[in-house]
Amino acid sequence: MMARTTKIKVADTVLDERFYPRASVNDRVIADMVRLAEGGSIFPPIVVARTVAGEPVKPIIVDGAHRVGMHKALGEELISAEQRDYESWAALFKDAIALNSVHGLKMTNLDRLHSAVRAEELGIPERDLAMVLKVPLEYLQALKPRHAIAGEKGSARKIPLRASTRHLSGMTVTEDQADALESAPGSSYLLVLRQLRDGLRYGLLPPQDRHPTLWKELAELRSELDEVLCWDEVRPGAVRSG
Repeated sequence: MMARTTKIKVADTVLDERFYPRASVNDRVIADMVRLAEGGSIFPPIVVARTVAGEPVKPIIVDGAHRVGMHKALGEELISAEQRDYESWAALFKDAIALNSVHGLKMTNLDRLHSAVRAEELGIPERDLAMVLKVPLEYLQALKPRHAIAGEKGSARKIPLRASTRHLSGMTVTEDQADALESAPGSSYLLVLRQLRDGLRYGLLPPQDRHPTLWKELAELRSELDEVLCWDEVRPGAVRSG
């Protein structure tokens, strides 16, 4: 794998989600990096693809999406980048996984599952994937079934599941459900419910005049709960109003 380090335009970098090993870019991490940079911290060059299978490509980010986000937030036009040549798209993705799994933000199980789904599409063997993810093969095999299916036969795709939606593993979901899964909480819905309940019970939420959108959403939540819950089953002896 040939490589050279140079300065490239931040605006020219491409974050291709098909070859990004994480489920998403973390805005909070970018904000933290901005503060560190403003305090004088120096970050290593990002890694981008220069050629794939001998063909020139746009500078696809292989490692350093958060550093690119930091440079954009700081308004910087150039970024140091190590340009690499890859023999295939699978080789590019394996390098992206390897680089992201050994430094920087720790990869989550959702990130690993996201990588596993894409690696399967690229024909990367499970053993090779486990090696670059730095996890046991048995762990990877136990992790991989955590996805739902969206789309019709021939165009069906796997949707990675967070802990809160793991009960949908192996099930077929609608496009609306697939979109909603992207914003599902990483922990259980029970934890989210308890956090919201405590916020209401102990007056932790901002007042309605300070955050009307929040209270509008709460009113809609109450209405939807009235529609889907059978209160006499949830709370024995309760009588529904209306």
